[in-house]
Amino acid sequence: MEIASLSSFPASGFVLRIAGHVDCGFIVSSVVPPHVQTGRLRAIAVSGKERSGLLPEVPTVAESGQPGFDATFFETLMAPSSLPAATIEKIQRDVRLALQATGVKTRLAEMDLRVEAYSTGEAQRRSQDDFVKWGAVARRTQLQLD
Repeated sequence: MEIASLSSFPASGFVLRIAGHVDCGFIVSSVVPPHVQTGRLRAIAVSGKERSGLLPEVPTVAESGQPGFDATFFETLMAPSSLPAATIEKIQRDVRLALQATGVKTRLAEMDLRVEAYSTGEAQRRSQDDFVKWGAVARRTQLQLD
């Protein structure tokens, strides 16, 4: 069985699955609903800790019998460590303000994305926690890059 996880290239993962080149995959939820509705894809579970706003009837992996499972994907805005604190604070304020705009909120919801505004320290902890979590998975499964 081949499993695709191409969240950084959602169109690629989607095309591979639709074309029958892989048996299953983690595909970004914004491209899935029309194909679930037509029967081309079957949504088995959502990998995050919450159900998808676009596919609310699809359970999470945790709800499907794997308690504690959470493979929530997240994006972090990063900058060089040498950037002055005042500049970082201004960028954070401006990004938070932009994320409050109605048009941005609407578009993010259409893409099934949720905003969680972390402080610099919280974002660093989240990244470190994910490195530890997924590093352990890679070692346990002997994951190799081809």
